[in-house]
Amino acid sequence: MSYNIPKVIAEIGINHGGNKKKALKLINHASESGCWGVKFQFRADIFFASNDEMGSTLIRDELKKSNLKTTWIDDLIKEAKKLNLKIGFSFFRVEDLKDFDYDIDFIKIPSPEFRNLKLISAAQNKSKQIMISYGGGEEKEIKSFVQESKLRNNDVVFHCISNYPTSTGNQQLDFISRLKGFTNSNVGYSSHDDEWEINLFAASLGIKYIERHLCDSKDDKGLDISTSSDIGEFKKLIKLLNSINDIHNCKERMPNQGEILNIRILEPVYMLIKI
Repeated sequence: MSYNIPKVIAEIGINHGGNKKKALKLINHASESGCWGVKFQFRADIFFASNDEMGSTLIRDELKKSNLKTTWIDDLIKEAKKLNLKIGFSFFRVEDLKDFDYDIDFIKIPSPEFRNLKLISAAQNKSKQIMISYGGGEEKEIKSFVQESKLRNNDVVFHCISNYPTSTGNQQLDFISRLKGFTNSNVGYSSHDDEWEINLFAASLGIKYIERHLCDSKDDKGLDISTSSDIGEFKKLIKLLNSINDIHNCKERMPNQGEILNIRILEPVYMLIKI
């Protein structure tokens, strides 16, 4: 039996903290880890002047401080492509998407906008692949909006729990199997987990994509750091995912050479114990 190896997206998001050098460094961390792609969040400057639905002033100020500059975008795309990484951006408004004319590989619709069918349609017109997270919705509602979105086979629907971080036991991973029944698109898992190892359980359910926040250091400050993994954890995750077929492989149970040698060494010890 062959197991699917999920493609891992490093969600850089706003973890660059408004620093271009750090954004480029995180792209390189993603490449070193073996990721398939990287993702950033895009908010046009007018977003902060016109959007009154972001919650507290503290969150608004943090997002504004960490907002990536449009002058960086070409360099971020060039760096990702140089390292053979796919690159995408999250969008929160149709208006921000309209004037975004860059050569990117995918567009992400975050959980707060999965009901925004106009944004989803606009994203499909802009990109050959869109990805949507369905955090914060009830099952019937998610099923309805997945079907209304008229997704293509290449698109991706993510099971997502929108707690930051998500404590162990609140993942509701059984929903992934039912989510597959709602769509012919790819199914993935967007991880905000306190423990990165949860992604290994999700991978065992046959998902095609994993998205997780990447940070430079877990001691960094920022809104998303509590849900992030550093390069060391990303390397462990991807190493284990890439070994999934070796880990499962067993057409017939046979002892390996190490086992045979150990038994030969230990057999006299067992005999002495019996005596």
